[in-house]
Amino acid sequence: MKLEFDLAIVGGGIVGSAVGYGLAKAGKRVIIIDGADHALRASRTNGGLVWVQGKGANFPAYQRLTRQSADMWAGLAAELRELTNIDMEYRRSGGMIFCLSADQLETQRATAEKMARAHPDYQFEICDRTRFEKMLPGIRLGPKVCGGLFSPMDGHVNPLLMLRALVDAFVLSGGKLVTGQKVRSIAPSEGAYRLTADQMTVSAERVLIAAGNDSAEFAESLDLPLKLTPERGQIMVTERVAPLFPYASNGLRQHVTGTFQLGVTHEKVGRSVDVTSNGANYIAKRVMSIMPDLANLRVVRQWAGLRVLTPDGYPIVDRSRSYAGVHFIACHSGVTLVAFHAGPFAKWLAEGAPGNPYADFSGSRFDIGVAA
Repeated sequence: MKLEFDLAIVGGGIVGSAVGYGLAKAGKRVIIIDGADHALRASRTNGGLVWVQGKGANFPAYQRLTRQSADMWAGLAAELRELTNIDMEYRRSGGMIFCLSADQLETQRATAEKMARAHPDYQFEICDRTRFEKMLPGIRLGPKVCGGLFSPMDGHVNPLLMLRALVDAFVLSGGKLVTGQKVRSIAPSEGAYRLTADQMTVSAERVLIAAGNDSAEFAESLDLPLKLTPERGQIMVTERVAPLFPYASNGLRQHVTGTFQLGVTHEKVGRSVDVTSNGANYIAKRVMSIMPDLANLRVVRQWAGLRVLTPDGYPIVDRSRSYAGVHFIACHSGVTLVAFHAGPFAKWLAEGAPGNPYADFSGSRFDIGVAA
C-alpha cells in the first residue's frame, strides 16, 4: 500500500489542529480529517481560559503539564500571529477566583497552598474584598463577595480566533485539511492504516484520534482504553460595553470587543446541546452575585456545547492496546494545553513516539481503580 501521509489526524478541533500544526511544522506529511460544521465540537462553547489555578491539585503530573503549557502560550501566540496575521486576543492578565463565603475562601486557600507545596514557584495571592475592589475600580462587587484568589499565571484568549489561527498555520506549514468528512473506519493494512471516510480513503503510517466525544466510536474496534462522559455547558454573551474587567475568571470574563461572556453550567444530559431557561437563570444568578450591575446588560446570545470529560476529569494521552501506531488524546482543557499539544507532544509524535513520557495519563488508569 502506498503511504500518502506520515500521520492522519481524526478531528480538526482545538486539539487536532494544535497537534497537526506542530507536526506539519516538523516537516511531517499530515492530513486532518474533520467533520461537518454542525459537529458537536467542544470548541463551539469554549470559555477561552488559559487557566492554571487549581488544576492538578490532586494530580501533580497534570499540574506540571498545565504549567508547562501556560508558560509556553505567549511564545505560541506570537508565532501564530507572525505566520497567520491573526491576533487571537491572548492576554496573560492574571485570573481571579471570587468567593462568596468564608468557607469557600478557606477551601480555595487550602487548594492553592497544597499546589504550592508541590511546586514552590506556584504563584497566588489570597485577596480580601478590599483588595479586589482596588483591582477593579470600575466594578461594584456583590455584597456576598468576601474576597478570593488572584494568580498572575492565568490568562485568556478568543477560542474561535485561536482555532482559525491554528488551522491556517497548519495549512501554511504544508498540512492537508479535509472538512465535511466523517471517518467511518480505521483499519490496519500492510503495515500502516487505512482510514475510510464518507467520500474518501487515505493511508497513513500512524493515526491520531482527537475527535472529542466522538473518539469513543473507535474505542472497541481499535482497542482504545478510553472512557468519556459528555457534559453540557451553557454560555451567554452580553452586548458590548467599555472595558471594565481585564482579568480572567471561571465563567466570567470580558472580551477585547467589550462583550461579557457569562457561564457556565455543568449538566449530565447525554449529547443534548439545547439551551434552557433554567440554565440561563443559573448563570445569571451566579454572575450577578459577583457583579450585580451586569443585570443591566442585554444578553445577545445563549448557546450550549459538550465538554469532553474522562471519569476523573484529567486528560488521556495514550495509544491503542493492540495497534501501536494508533494514538489518541481526550481532554477537557484543550485551550490551556494548546501550547503543549503543538509543542512537546507534537515533537514527540514526530520523532516516532519513543518511550512513554505520558504514562501518568494512560487510559488504563480507569481499569485499575485509580480514578477519583
